[in-house]
Amino acid sequence: MQKNQLKKLFFAIAIYYALYLTAIGFQSSFWSDILSPIGPLVACLLIFDTYRKLDHDKIIHYNWIFFCLACLWWVLADTLWAVNALFLHENPEFFESILLFYVGTNAFLFIGLINHLIFSFRKWNFIQLIVDSLAITATAVFFFWVVFMGKDFHMLFAILEEGWMTTTTIFVDITALIGIMIWYYSIRSGKIPLFLRILSLSLIAFYLTDLVYYYLEISGKYVPNSMIDAIYVLSFLGLALGAKMQPIKKTSFFSSRLSYSNLGTHRKSLLLLLAPTIVALINGFVLSDTLIFLFIILIYEALTIYIQQSIREHALNLDLEDLVSERTKELVEKNKQLDFLSNQDIVTNLFNRRYFTEHLREMISTLQTGETLALLYIDVDRFKTINDTYGHDVGDEVLIKIAKRIEGIKPDSALLSRFGGDEFVLALHTNYGYQKMELLAQIIIEECSAAIHVGHYSFRLSVSIGIAIYPLDAGSSEMLIKNADMAMYQAKRQSHKNYLSFNEELNQKIQRKNTIEILLKQADFDKEFTLYFQPQFQVPETKLVGMEALLRWKPPGLDFISPSEFIPIAEEMDYIIPIGDWVMKKAIRQINTWNRNYHSNLKMGINVSAKQLYQTGFIKEMQVFMRKYGVAPEWVDIELTEGVAMDPGSHIFDVTRHFKRAGVSISIDDFGTGYSSLANLKLFPFDRIKIAKPLINAITADDYDLYITKYTVLLAKSLGIKTIAEGVETKAQFDVLCDLGCEEIQGFYLGKPVPAKDFEESFLLPHSPAIELTETQENPILSYEESLS
Repeated sequence: MQKNQLKKLFFAIAIYYALYLTAIGFQSSFWSDILSPIGPLVACLLIFDTYRKLDHDKIIHYNWIFFCLACLWWVLADTLWAVNALFLHENPEFFESILLFYVGTNAFLFIGLINHLIFSFRKWNFIQLIVDSLAITATAVFFFWVVFMGKDFHMLFAILEEGWMTTTTIFVDITALIGIMIWYYSIRSGKIPLFLRILSLSLIAFYLTDLVYYYLEISGKYVPNSMIDAIYVLSFLGLALGAKMQPIKKTSFFSSRLSYSNLGTHRKSLLLLLAPTIVALINGFVLSDTLIFLFIILIYEALTIYIQQSIREHALNLDLEDLVSERTKELVEKNKQLDFLSNQDIVTNLFNRRYFTEHLREMISTLQTGETLALLYIDVDRFKTINDTYGHDVGDEVLIKIAKRIEGIKPDSALLSRFGGDEFVLALHTNYGYQKMELLAQIIIEECSAAIHVGHYSFRLSVSIGIAIYPLDAGSSEMLIKNADMAMYQAKRQSHKNYLSFNEELNQKIQRKNTIEILLKQADFDKEFTLYFQPQFQVPETKLVGMEALLRWKPPGLDFISPSEFIPIAEEMDYIIPIGDWVMKKAIRQINTWNRNYHSNLKMGINVSAKQLYQTGFIKEMQVFMRKYGVAPEWVDIELTEGVAMDPGSHIFDVTRHFKRAGVSISIDDFGTGYSSLANLKLFPFDRIKIAKPLINAITADDYDLYITKYTVLLAKSLGIKTIAEGVETKAQFDVLCDLGCEEIQGFYLGKPVPAKDFEESFLLPHSPAIELTETQENPILSYEESLS
């Protein structure tokens, strides 16, 4: 109820009650009997209005109905009293029916009170509640025994002689008062709302007044329409006022019950001392009575201190248990997340490499005699281009869609995993052999080749698949994966299909690879490695301007091993770094010898791998070699493959900047074989572009390759970058390149790669006196196509 309405209601009740008190004060039985039922009737209506606005589904809300019925019963009793006294001129005290209505009021108030106490006590500490109840009950009973009974059993007998109705009502009154005192006294924490305080005081006023009434009635001293009746009416009006002060919310009755409890340090021991104090004021100081009260209070305090301490310790233990339980739940949840992350790929939600390798061992161990297990190793072709061009978010979406397509094709019992990057592996029990697995591989390839749409982008991708079967192709899970991987890489090199089953040819390649690894580890660089040099000419005048150092390897007792075969293996083994250092040293020493002996200014092209490029201290080591042999920086040209030079994800800009500071030139090798944008040329400080041999091969027969070469030359010239064509093998190719304005040429047409002595005799001695070379073996990294010759 709003404050203004509450004030008006309070004002109206105050006027009514003043009139009623006036009638009692003037001993007007007529007006007293007329006004007496009005107060309880108003209280009944106001309480019912409060009940009407609450949620009726809550059983506790029926408290207001009980209080409303109590007021109504009192109205009926007062009305019958007035009718008999004013109109029938009979003494109402002799009518048991009227007294029954008054007793009904006590019963309904008691029921509502008990319902509320049960509702409040059910979440309180039970042991403390029992101790509080015993202490307060003992104090209250002894108080009534001393004050009201005068410690005289005759008074008790007199009450019993009044009949069952009187005895029951007095018992209910005392019990209700004790219940209210237990409720109030037991509250040790929290704040009691104002409307509950008013309700409690109103009930206490009613029950105390009722006890006084019966005391006066039994003593023969009761006078109708006296202050006793005024206090009765006031107690009903107090109930109504409390009802209207309760906040009307769709919450449970006495919803603030949770804001207070019987747990806490706040004690009301002094209130118990009121009992002996009141007894002393009424009956005078009696030592025995005082000692009994003090004994009850001391025992109660001792038990309370012990119980509250135990409760606090128990609460602390519960808090610790809750904390441990909460932490345990968090750890369990974290472990679940870690287990998920350790087994699942977070992008595709497929199993990851770790789970797959462990589960693959289990699958192999459970194979029955005669059963086989096939493994398909799937790789997305040129996926790196998508990441580099469109970003990793788009790349992740592409991987998700590919994963879903493969998952939709695979048999239910098959195990699918994202093995890493753009690689997937599929393992399944099978007795069908290679033919069925190759058919499954074809289906996967066809499904993955369909257009993939991500946002505004559309991609058509291909996949390469390698197939290996246990135990036909491998004796362990590790070897099975390795062999399927080898088959997949071989499939990538094929032009007619994108899948391949592991076979004896691949097995021989693996054996060959293992042999080369062993030979590389045992190689004596100075005895087994040799540098070949291929001349580079300025055209059209065919003037020698430099050479490219190309590596050759002949292990003891074996033929030459192609660089295209051993260089990738050396890179896998990280042997490319010591090999590259050996090449760098020998090539720098050789160019110093030639330029100084022949008073020339030739440039030595030295191939550098990605692993060398990003090796700490690589450029400083190169400068040390140059200073040691007295080589001018302009005599050295560093050749980088297009993949390394144009990779936006690398640190090529910083690396090339350091090369330029050292004074050496930089060439992009095999330009035109990758997928980089020509526009990237302006971003990096390159000096020369080496147009790749595949473009040169078709320059006289394919207009497409001719136009690519033409525009590459034009763009390079506009950026101030020189161009050199490698792999020129015919005069027709030579003439076309001269017409296009290509500035330099390298290839078999003008000169094959040869050892240092042959190179000197063919390209240097005709122009100057012969010299004796002391070093003819070196070790640079080569251009793969040139090195195959």
